[in-house]
Amino acid sequence: MKKTEEELQALANQLSCPNGDVGKALGTTMHETNIGMTRAAIELLTIEDEQSILELGHGNAAHLSEILEKASNLRYTGLELSGTMQEEAMRINHSFVEASVATFHCYDGKRIPFEANQFDRIMTVNTIYFWQNTLAVFKDLYRVLNVGGVLAVAYANKDFMQNLPFVKGNFKLFDESALRKIVAQTKFHWIELIRKTEFVKSKTGELVNRSFTVIVLQKT
Repeated sequence: MKKTEEELQALANQLSCPNGDVGKALGTTMHETNIGMTRAAIELLTIEDEQSILELGHGNAAHLSEILEKASNLRYTGLELSGTMQEEAMRINHSFVEASVATFHCYDGKRIPFEANQFDRIMTVNTIYFWQNTLAVFKDLYRVLNVGGVLAVAYANKDFMQNLPFVKGNFKLFDESALRKIVAQTKFHWIELIRKTEFVKSKTGELVNRSFTVIVLQKT
């Protein structure tokens, strides 16, 4: 059944910052539909032993075990706009939290609340659409990365996203050209870009062929 404009707006709001019981359910759906993108980002990070990892917009972080099994003695930090997702991530990953392997934090979506040169790897999946100031966030991610550190940003391509009914005016959409122009205004070194397609269920329930990109940047 086709959703009303009010339902589409409510969905867009929940996608940007999941809240309450509806947000918890959506967190499960997002984990299932985004896992291909998440795994692609994890692989491109080339995680090594003893590294510290930051994930921006981790959702319910049901994928955390897949990150931690990539190497030994890793330290994971999650950062979220959504208090609901922070709570869900802590619940799902309570054993990692208790073992002091993982911590989860909330922030205001503007400045990343960590000291400079703190993380070896940073990843973020399907969050770039909601950054209030895209350039400022890239610069802040650069600030908190260690020298030699790597950032992986995964996002669904503009030509795919612009056809989704809940996107209208709520998401900032990007293609490679737009992102290269933004990254060029930072000190990041552009390492790699990969494009993939996958068959997934959309947030409105339809099966779609989604095209996505992961860019890999390095602090040199």
